[in-house]
Amino acid sequence: MNIYNGFLQLQSTFITGMLHNPKCNEAERINLWLEHIMGKQSFNRLWAAKSIKQCEEIELEQLMDKKISLKHNMHYWCKTTICEIENKSKPWYEACASCLKAIIKTAKRISCANCTKQPVQIMQRYRLTMTVQDNDTSTRLTLFEDVASNFIGCSVNEYMELLNKLYIIKKFLNALDNSIKEEYVFLFKMDQEIVKQKKELSIVVEGFQRPFLDIYDTKQGSRFPGTQKGEKKNHQIL
Repeated sequence: MNIYNGFLQLQSTFITGMLHNPKCNEAERINLWLEHIMGKQSFNRLWAAKSIKQCEEIELEQLMDKKISLKHNMHYWCKTTICEIENKSKPWYEACASCLKAIIKTAKRISCANCTKQPVQIMQRYRLTMTVQDNDTSTRLTLFEDVASNFIGCSVNEYMELLNKLYIIKKFLNALDNSIKEEYVFLFKMDQEIVKQKKELSIVVEGFQRPFLDIYDTKQGSRFPGTQKGEKKNHQIL
């Protein structure tokens, strides 16, 4: 997004996803069909599947090697195994509703160091962190709002409403536990400057997919993260 000759311009790349949602019966029927087979985050999941096919694969070891030449502002994907969900018990943070940055809470006041607006309106947003590994190299991944909603299986607002219903929340926690030691394909944006500036590599995930998707865990009786109720089995990347 930029300004050219005084006018706002939107630029796209080969993996840009644009959602057109016209108000007509045909579009509504298609959306209902997609939601039935892929869940509420169907557009994000279709975009991730398409983007993964078009981007380059990279290994974590290559990212850690600062001598490797990475393309500027480019998306890559890697296949890793989840070792740990670091903040499973609290996968959200309290954010400023204006700029979405984390708020600062003290005994006397609530403030936002980014936009300095007062009073600060608070909202909850997902920030799910996990440790992943491929071969002998490990790193931390962070999944924010839409991607985390897709992984956990519900929006952050739905999650907060269910906190008092322990028997339901336990199903989501079990689903997160089931993701450990499972392989996932993660999509992210990275370039040489980001790798050089960071001593410890931390990646923000923009999309994900399971190479082989088993939707239902018959032992635990719960859905795996990233799946929706009623979703059918799919054993290949779209």
